[in-house]
Amino acid sequence: MNIKEFLEKLPIEKREIYRKVYEADGITITNAALAEQLNITLSMLEQIRHDLFAANLIKKKKNTYRKSAGLSPSRKKINKDSSALAGLTGGKTRHTFIIDESNLEKLRLLAHLDHKKLNEFLNDLLSMYFTERQKDVETAMSLRENSSRLKLRIDIK
Repeated sequence: MNIKEFLEKLPIEKREIYRKVYEADGITITNAALAEQLNITLSMLEQIRHDLFAANLIKKKKNTYRKSAGLSPSRKKINKDSSALAGLTGGKTRHTFIIDESNLEKLRLLAHLDHKKLNEFLNDLLSMYFTERQKDVETAMSLRENSSRLKLRIDIK
């Protein structure tokens, strides 16, 4: 289905606004700015984009609000079938860190002193550290949860 056929199926009063949103798809403009320019609500714009996407007339627009808000990009969840998880027990994952060689040597010495593998020792060490900073961890988690609310504030402006 092309845009012309799609528009013909719509009520006459909706055709013009759908056409304008379709034409604005390739332009780099925020949803809030486009909604203001077209004199429609943000939720109406999102519904129109959804309808156009469902009809395979446009591609989904990337969410760039985190970058424009000065936030770090959201991290992707690790695919549970990923090779990074191969051979690990539940609730564990692999990750790479870069640390000073002197700190690594100290970690190895202390792990040996406690008769533990390095990864076991490091996991225990981090658990103790997070227990000491529990209040800070809770604050950070709260801020992360509230960042989705920040998106709404940015899009509305």
